[in-house]
Amino acid sequence: MGTGAIPPPARRAGSLPNPGVPAGTPNGAMPFDHLIVVMMENHSFDNLLGALSVSRPDVEGLTFDPVTGRATNSNPGTNHTPNPVFSFPAPNTAQAKNVSQSWKATHNQINGGAMDGFVRSSGAIEPMGYYTPEVLPFAYSLASTFTLANRWFSSVPGPTYPNRRFLLAGTAYGGTVTGPGTLLDSPPPHGTIFDRLSERHINWCNYFGDLPMTAVIPSIIVKHSGHLASMSKFFHDCQAGTLPAVSFVDPGLEAVSSIGSALASLPFPVKDILKVLGADFENAEPGETQEDPQDIERAVLGVRRQGQGDRPIALSRDAEAKGGLQAGGRRAGSVAERARARAIEVDPRRAHRVPMTIGASGQVCYLPVDRCAVERV
Repeated sequence: MGTGAIPPPARRAGSLPNPGVPAGTPNGAMPFDHLIVVMMENHSFDNLLGALSVSRPDVEGLTFDPVTGRATNSNPGTNHTPNPVFSFPAPNTAQAKNVSQSWKATHNQINGGAMDGFVRSSGAIEPMGYYTPEVLPFAYSLASTFTLANRWFSSVPGPTYPNRRFLLAGTAYGGTVTGPGTLLDSPPPHGTIFDRLSERHINWCNYFGDLPMTAVIPSIIVKHSGHLASMSKFFHDCQAGTLPAVSFVDPGLEAVSSIGSALASLPFPVKDILKVLGADFENAEPGETQEDPQDIERAVLGVRRQGQGDRPIALSRDAEAKGGLQAGGRRAGSVAERARARAIEVDPRRAHRVPMTIGASGQVCYLPVDRCAVERV
């Protein structure tokens, strides 16, 4: 093999790591009965968890002056900002407008690897803000307790829809923007992860608050409408021990946000199916952006398994984080519009009010598992 040649893949696409056992069978390497995927909005590592390096020296977060306790990371300023602009603690989770996750802005932030364009991309200081454990306790609790991807980078250095496509289909198939026009694109050429799960007879469900983010690929809604359910059904299934093997959880994004408003323009029959399933296009309260980064607590609430010999639930929190590095190898500030999603309340009277016979896929099938409980961490 010549120098620089790419070696052949170890396995062909679509093959199983353990072909001798059924897909989804727990083993020593993956001892999980359930996978719960929660993909939230764009944040850089330092914006979300930059202060974790104070208590975890093994984490490559922000750098702090040992005397003043202030972050020493900075980006060059502009004519309308101080120069330089140092990272600073955000007082709360209110989301500022002066950040951008667009394709152009993100590439300006990366700036060929210098990671010094966060302030210049917006002309404001807000992208250099970071959350502290006091402001974002649940995220810091997760990061301090479970596996943390310290140097993980999103599939697309850009906005929401392309990254959601990668999560669902392994490709953005040319998409670089978030907008209504992309919802008219053809389905991904090789299908989605839900097609593979269904082909392998692995039970799955997409639970959502106001709108399911799987709708960024509308063919999923039409083809798999029987696998969508409300957030109240998620909490019910956790408590009843009927959680499926794979759960995608969308806690809420406000139908009035830039992301939700695009989904609200979905054509027939996708929008009509979503309405029947409980999607809320009209009654979301106005929000500045799309989500509160602390809202993952409302989405998951710390699912804890009970019983003898139970295997744990694996929680994947994919934040679409760009993980932008500042010059000197440190990550820089916030890079996205993010949101104040409304609190999700469990109403047991609505737990079973989910249509079970819509679409060609028919009834949702839930794999019986042993008991589970939900508690706040």
